[in-house]
Amino acid sequence: MKLRRILLFLTAVFLLPSATCAAPDYASFVSAWNSDMEARVIDPSIGLADQLDARLVAQSDEIVGTETDPLKQVELIYQWVTSNIYYDFDAFTKETDTYHTAVDVLEYRRAECDGFSGLFQALVQAQNIPCITCKGYALGQGTTGTWDSNNYLNHEVNHNWNEVYIDGEWLRMDTTWDVNNAYTAGYFVENAPSQRWFRFSSEELDITRRIDARGNFSYDASTNSIVDTSGEADKASLSSYSALLAPGLFFLLLIHAI
Repeated sequence: MKLRRILLFLTAVFLLPSATCAAPDYASFVSAWNSDMEARVIDPSIGLADQLDARLVAQSDEIVGTETDPLKQVELIYQWVTSNIYYDFDAFTKETDTYHTAVDVLEYRRAECDGFSGLFQALVQAQNIPCITCKGYALGQGTTGTWDSNNYLNHEVNHNWNEVYIDGEWLRMDTTWDVNNAYTAGYFVENAPSQRWFRFSSEELDITRRIDARGNFSYDASTNSIVDTSGEADKASLSSYSALLAPGLFFLLLIHAI
């Protein structure tokens, strides 16, 4: 308690006046976090499937046809998913359940983000192209749309997307955000898709989402660390990026933790 009082005094006298002049840079915190996550080396073999349902393989082969270029194959699959699968707004509003497995999404043609990313991943893997799922907090529907004190550390996963390994590089892709088809009130409403989120940039990543899981790396709340599948912890936590925040905020966070 004595240490807590001292920190409160120091914050009030020396730090809070300056903090009111310079707001905490939450966007820089998210950018640093994402850079750390994407700097972690992921073996492309992680993104390959040992076995896929024959229906998924057949659909993937039908989509790519005679195309042999991997990137063009992925683009054809991306366009097919965003044109033929419908975002389940009935499920989003909690009125009904939806489909989650790749086979079910393929059959019933509606899903939320986990279904979109799972189907896309399976169809890409069917062409022996590495593809992984990423999970995190995205500034989509139901959020403020900007990074602030309430969401920059929110580790509640609300969105899934993908990365595909082409020519030695992991490319970011988000079929969910490019689909305009809607399943709503029990009806399928068709709309042409966009392709904005096919190979989106690191800048677009940082202003729209924070990565909490990527391939074999994920955030572990129990240790406040990023862990890999071997169980080794690498301390990428709040303390790793505290220098990016205003000093006053850091001391308040420290006080809160004591």
